[in-house]
Amino acid sequence: MNNGTVKGRVLTILAVFVIGVGLGLLASSLTAFQGVRDATAPVLRNLGLPISDTTADMISVLKDELGRLPEESKASMLVAKIIEPSVVHVAVEGKTAERNFPDEFFNDPFFKRFFPHIPRERMVKSQASGVIVSKDGLILTNHHVVNHAEKISVRLFNGEVYKGKVIGTDPRTEVAVIKIDANGLIPALLGDSDKLVKGQTVIAVGNPFGLSHTVTKGIVSATGRANIGVAELEDFIQTDAAINPGNSGGPLLNLHGEVIGINTAIISKTGAYNGIGLAIPINMARKVMDQIMKTGTVKRGFIGVVVQPLTPELAESFKFKGIGGVLVAEVQPDSPAAAAGLKAGDIIVEFDSHATPNPGKLRQAVALTEIGKEAVMKVFREGKEISLKITVGDEDKLLAASSGRVSSDLLGIEIAALDDALRERFGYPSGQQGVVITKVEKDSVVAGIAEPGMIILEINRKKIKSPEDYRRVISGLKSGDKVLLRMRKDGMVMFASVTL
Repeated sequence: MNNGTVKGRVLTILAVFVIGVGLGLLASSLTAFQGVRDATAPVLRNLGLPISDTTADMISVLKDELGRLPEESKASMLVAKIIEPSVVHVAVEGKTAERNFPDEFFNDPFFKRFFPHIPRERMVKSQASGVIVSKDGLILTNHHVVNHAEKISVRLFNGEVYKGKVIGTDPRTEVAVIKIDANGLIPALLGDSDKLVKGQTVIAVGNPFGLSHTVTKGIVSATGRANIGVAELEDFIQTDAAINPGNSGGPLLNLHGEVIGINTAIISKTGAYNGIGLAIPINMARKVMDQIMKTGTVKRGFIGVVVQPLTPELAESFKFKGIGGVLVAEVQPDSPAAAAGLKAGDIIVEFDSHATPNPGKLRQAVALTEIGKEAVMKVFREGKEISLKITVGDEDKLLAASSGRVSSDLLGIEIAALDDALRERFGYPSGQQGVVITKVEKDSVVAGIAEPGMIILEINRKKIKSPEDYRRVISGLKSGDKVLLRMRKDGMVMFASVTL
């Protein structure tokens, strides 16, 4: 089943709601030790645990003792206290397209996909959560929380409020990094999301509906959830810990007080908690954050293959008896995969030490691999497992060279003709044709209206079937002109009017 089909079913059966209410974080300039000690000392005394004189020792003691607590409730209590000074409330103001939602909690960019009315730009206020990851004010949250934000206010646990600045965001994973001008903060401990197992107890912390530092508990219901329709690169942790609007960007923790996920979305018929919450694995969020901090942007790895799920029937046809893998349907010419010797009919079972049981896992592993790195693929070919070395390429450069991409213009977007690679990237079926938006500049006139993955059908009532059609129409426009766009996304068609 392709992504487009899955998304269509989601639309007809239930709605996937991004649960960030705009942009919200709580960041406080607590004294490093005082904040933790004040928050945890009473609990430690009641449990008969030692009280340390330094933040590092305090966290170390708590972490050591958590594993030996006889009652899970005590562990949950300690985790809640440990994380308190590291969770922030984020309030955001920004322009967005009017979608006629009932209240501010649902004025979220993600909901535009489900309510395709003609947009009217207006100022909205929203709120969400975030988690401090450095002493000098770096905060992890969601892309949809701070996307198009004009003003970000971050409130810390102690009530102090700071102005937030967006360092970088990645819409394809829903990760964002913001910063406040503060020092001596208490960063959260980051765990290893690869070690999560079903049934493991987890705790979600955030600001649902503006209720500061709300703590809920549940279990890991599943890992590796994809094809949900929230982000392009999905590998979500599913949990039944109660998550509601305003929780976006807040941490999901294990019972060692370590952040193992960033709460991002829920699946619900009503927009309120319905037992299915989704969180970005912290290992993915950390990789994206590291790139943003190094370069200010996120570059994607690319190898140039078209793959498909390996069904039992296909596995039998290829005499494959392994547990899981993805079938290579096509290798693009002059691509890293072609240079590595990959062939149509190969079955990729592992990429750079990451198992690839489905196309989503392979796409994620490749996309998050450093450009230029030589990775090793384990491939099943003609009854044997072989290893191939492949140098990961730059997705933007390779796709631009192969698809006739048009760079940013008066509309502030980049477009390209849909080819196999772009159809796979954006979840379109194999026969889909057209011109797709691949990038939207932050200050574009269509920011908040158009987004990567949308197909441009018409500009000023003129049909757009190729990049050449697009160039011809755009070349006749100038600053101040009114432009009427007709676009398609997730099976829905919408009009939008903008002024250049």
